[in-house]
Amino acid sequence: MDSHGKISFTWKKDVFELIVEDEFNEEGIDVNVPLLKQSVLNKAPKNWKRIEMWDQKVLGSPETIKKCQSIWNWFTIKGCTKTAFVVSNNIQVQVLEKYADKNSGIFLDIEKAYKWLQE
Repeated sequence: MDSHGKISFTWKKDVFELIVEDEFNEEGIDVNVPLLKQSVLNKAPKNWKRIEMWDQKVLGSPETIKKCQSIWNWFTIKGCTKTAFVVSNNIQVQVLEKYADKNSGIFLDIEKAYKWLQE
């Protein structure tokens, strides 16, 4: 099956910024995870934060969400202390309320998300 979903990323000091686009399938996660891990292993400070900015289309199956949880847990093990999810709709909010860990915040406004990360 073809992979679906796109993640672009960059580091801004101690914040790992991810721009997440389109609907994801498991293959889409499988394609992106090694790239994300390599960036963390190469560039992450000892303690760091993450912001994920999701476009309107970002969703995935329960299996895809489990794969996301796995990489989110790996990020925590590798020193991620807080994650801000900036979402585009209430379905995304509901998914994250169910599956994101306790060190996560869910936001509709990017400025509020960055402010929360710096608290």
